[in-house]
Amino acid sequence: MTQNRWIKTASILLLLNISSVFAQDIVTTNPSNCSDASDAVTSISDGTSLELINSSIPEWQDLGFIVQDVQPNQDIIVCSGESSSQNAIQTPEEETLDQSASSASVTLGASNIQTNNIYTRLEVLRKYSYAVTPTFGMLGGGASSDEEVSVDEYSILNEKLNIFINGNGGIGEQERTEYSNGFDFSAIGTTLGADYRVTDNLTLGTAFGYTASRTEMSAGSGSTDVDSYSLAFYGSYSLPNSFYLEGMARTGWNHYEGSSTISSGDNQSLTEQATSKYKGNDYSVSLSAGYDYYIKGFNISPFVRYDYMHADVGSYQEISKSSRNTIESQSIDSMRTSLGATLSYIFNTPYAVLIPSIRAEWQHEFMNDSRILSSFRESSPSDITEIRTDSPDRDFANIGAGVSAVFPHGISAFFYYEALLANYLTTAHSFSGGIQYQF
Repeated sequence: MTQNRWIKTASILLLLNISSVFAQDIVTTNPSNCSDASDAVTSISDGTSLELINSSIPEWQDLGFIVQDVQPNQDIIVCSGESSSQNAIQTPEEETLDQSASSASVTLGASNIQTNNIYTRLEVLRKYSYAVTPTFGMLGGGASSDEEVSVDEYSILNEKLNIFINGNGGIGEQERTEYSNGFDFSAIGTTLGADYRVTDNLTLGTAFGYTASRTEMSAGSGSTDVDSYSLAFYGSYSLPNSFYLEGMARTGWNHYEGSSTISSGDNQSLTEQATSKYKGNDYSVSLSAGYDYYIKGFNISPFVRYDYMHADVGSYQEISKSSRNTIESQSIDSMRTSLGATLSYIFNTPYAVLIPSIRAEWQHEFMNDSRILSSFRESSPSDITEIRTDSPDRDFANIGAGVSAVFPHGISAFFYYEALLANYLTTAHSFSGGIQYQF
């Protein structure tokens, strides 16, 4: 076992050392995949086992290599070449596995939506707590310079119980790659919650969320509708000198309903429509820390955040008139860190206190690695179909802007838009809005 681990590590290091040689690097055991076989560099003579190859492929992909036709116990070479004009998704059964992978991606997305809703809620609480005076004025940018008012004394947080409802939605696209035909996705949902100011520094709350998502495969082979439900508990604690800590824990359960195209019996040249219904569940935890700096109505709030999520998608059958195709269960783990900042400004109008803001963050994904998905037909259970999913883009950014408003009689509202940037696999746009009432 120690020798095998050394071989795997050595192969990764060798590939790193020569990764700058070629404009487009391919890892393969088949020289015909190279645009010029004479330029090929042998990374591991006589190759290694299939097990180690499968465990190394995600790491090679993360390094930027295209992995094509790597067979065990053959020379593993690196060369320059063009990727195949066709990807690995060819048969109807491979397409349904690709569709199953999209369902897992949507599950991650629904969890992120509900998590972001909670953090948006906590951000709104912090902003509002500094914004409103008893005369429905604002301290800082629009208040009179000789007005001496304690922010804490007149904060809307003197109303301890708050009930809120948020709406959210988004659209996006997963790009076609060597391992996927790609898909379009959309989501819309809501979060209903309540929080209570236990002390001047501590707020605790709970929220129930629902998200309806849909994926449509780019190849036109099928679609999946997902109903996601979640229950979250969250809290915020204000530290001295304007520092704060926030956190949440949530659990979710998901219902999937798909429509796909599978082979008719054992003949892959003939296809027919199939349907499926299945379930899954997920849970996540998140911690955040930040600092609120106020100067003349402006607020600069840098923050860091940690998110972990685990999701399970159960096995299921795609059923058509003459066939049954079983998709094996899958599990996904995602761990992300975020580093960002929010800039906002508080000012008066005759009807409301407005707080426009802009926000930017950089995220890094540590997990969510490439996985092997498998299926088999009921008529021939030994005939197993497998595909490999894409490794994620490890680093990307989110940039957004929005506005919050505080109205008389304890009513407030907000709207926020965000775009996903610098992610070579995914394009996404999302929006959220909500209202709050204090008791």
